[in-house]
Amino acid sequence: MLDSVTEQTSRTSPSEKSARECVFCGGKAGSREHVFPNWLNEIFPQSQIGETTVTLDNQLTDGSSEHREFKARQAANLTVKEVCHDCNTGWMANLEGQVRPLMAPMTIGQSSQLTLSEQLTLAAWAIKTAVTLELSARPSRSFKPAQCHFLRVNGYPPAGVSVHAATYSGNEGPFTYFHGEMTRVDDHVTISFHTIQVGNLVLQVSLYDPPSSNAQLLALESSSSKYDVPVYPPIEKWRWPGSGTSVLDDSLLDSYAKRFWELSVRR
Repeated sequence: MLDSVTEQTSRTSPSEKSARECVFCGGKAGSREHVFPNWLNEIFPQSQIGETTVTLDNQLTDGSSEHREFKARQAANLTVKEVCHDCNTGWMANLEGQVRPLMAPMTIGQSSQLTLSEQLTLAAWAIKTAVTLELSARPSRSFKPAQCHFLRVNGYPPAGVSVHAATYSGNEGPFTYFHGEMTRVDDHVTISFHTIQVGNLVLQVSLYDPPSSNAQLLALESSSSKYDVPVYPPIEKWRWPGSGTSVLDDSLLDSYAKRFWELSVRR
């Protein structure tokens, strides 16, 4: 792991706050949105979480990296203000209500089966959470406004995005987030990947720029592995954990989060 810095809250100036626009609709931001929803506090009570509740990691193409840890009295305590009240209490709240019965069993390691539409719901939640985690973890954004707007309006991922689910059993806190990005100079393609661990469930969101490169890169090097199952694009007879998939421990979780770097050094 990288050297850690503990933070309690993020600070912004009044001028920055007044200039904020909702990342999903462009309206006036400022509503306090929980990056991880309140219902997860019922799954991860204080007696089970220790001190560190959220770990955030960044690794970029220039070789720079950053590691931060957040400590709180509740597991799901980290918030951002780059969303508006209507999004926060509207489609985002509806999405949390839809995903909770699907996702809650997986966070405590119970095997699950999802329909095609339920996979879309889980994928939408993963992308929404990746967007808000990125706002918490780094100054720049890999998700473009048009992609965030598409998610809000349609309720499923925009073009150029894939989502996978893996199983984790290790010693990390309730939540970890790893962001990385790499550029294939020969293909002029940038991949931004967001790995989100929530209890025993790991969701990896991969974002391809340009979006049309998604199919090309998947043909060149499949993003599936022995550790995960695809969530988006959805598949028939979806099961988690997948048949024959392996469980990630702490070292494997770190390797899994960084696996796309292999694509950038091959050529």
